[in-house]
Amino acid sequence: MPYHGDGTITWDDPCSTQFYHGSPQRLTTLWAGSSVTRNMQLAKAFSHRPTEVWSSRQGEVHHNGSKPGYLYVSDEELAERDLQVHPACDSDDPWELVVKRDVRLTLIARLAVQASAEEC
Repeated sequence: MPYHGDGTITWDDPCSTQFYHGSPQRLTTLWAGSSVTRNMQLAKAFSHRPTEVWSSRQGEVHHNGSKPGYLYVSDEELAERDLQVHPACDSDDPWELVVKRDVRLTLIARLAVQASAEEC
């Protein structure tokens, strides 16, 4: 994640054309209304079902999740019409997007919980 000199961190990766989803469950399809992100590290963190996710000043993603997880990538191209910014996100940093239709997924990694359960 890019860290800016003014102390802010941008969670979104607007240059990425990949959309990721992290889950503690095995999936083949992501249902409409579910979340995706262009930030792979965030998706990894969310795969562990955390109650909190945060980043260091260096941009490292941390979480308090305790479940093993799965990392997926969208198996379909997603266009702007297929997505909406999650209401909890700032429109200047849309790190979480909601899919408006069902989307096929490809499993790209099985993720063990780190020993500290804090860092992906």
